Amino acid sequence: MKIVKKAKTYFINYVPEEVELLDKLKDSNLEFNEITSNVYSLVVNKHMQKEENKANPKIDIKKKIISLLNDKAVSGGDKIEGNFEKLLRKEDLSIFQEMLKDKEIIIYHLPKYKKGIYQINTISTEKNASKSTFEKPIKKDFTSAKEMVEETNDIISFFESNGYIIIKNQGDAMVFTDKYSDRVKAGEIIGQKSFDGSYYVIDSDNYKKIKNKLLAFKIKDAFTIDEIKDRLSFPDDEIKVVLEILKEECLVIEKRKSKYLLV
Repeated sequence: MKIVKKAKTYFINYVPEEVELLDKLKDSNLEFNEITSNVYSLVVNKHMQKEENKANPKIDIKKKIISLLNDKAVSGGDKIEGNFEKLLRKEDLSIFQEMLKDKEIIIYHLPKYKKGIYQINTISTEKNASKSTFEKPIKKDFTSAKEMVEETNDIISFFESNGYIIIKNQGDAMVFTDKYSDRVKAGEIIGQKSFDGSYYVIDSDNYKKIKNKLLAFKIKDAFTIDEIKDRLSFPDDEIKVVLEILKEECLVIEKRKSKYLLV
């Protein structure tokens, strides 16, 4: 390995056998120490690297934001404009806005939706891994963003067709509530969040119909949904929704999991 100076720039000439060593030294903070005359040692300064990380907390915040947007456990609803910001701390928001400005994060919009979905601009990030800004816009495959919106579409479509829905996460519940806010306020749609974290929602007319039919049976013993679904002639999930709301009204108790008793 030989170091050559041209103008004010130093170059390293190396043989193929030295590539592995150079890869280890790449992007490191190097410290030159003179051992004796014309003999030097090259040391990776780990202390300096730690200090740089401490001096730049922005890196940790960016990693946190990227991790949240890439996390499949975070619902599509939670990644929508206005919802995602609620997952961040106050001190994270300025970094988040900076990432939007630099197009490290992009907003994907679909027709008929006022709000877009935040998404990591992964292609640009890969091509500019060591940069904080992007030299030119790069086209992106928005499959994952579409899947997020399609998930919300499926929830709305199911409710419109069946008059009830079990929503599995808070983000999708917020999107649902935004869409049907007028009907919720008017009491036309009712719902209940259960201990399992799901949201049980039903059209009020459907609820009254199943509720009245169930209470009219005057069942004295504990029962399961399977034991009464044929008598009610409604889907299992819809009966489950009604029972969750009846529990809140103290008209039903759940003695143990999936075993109910009329009060």
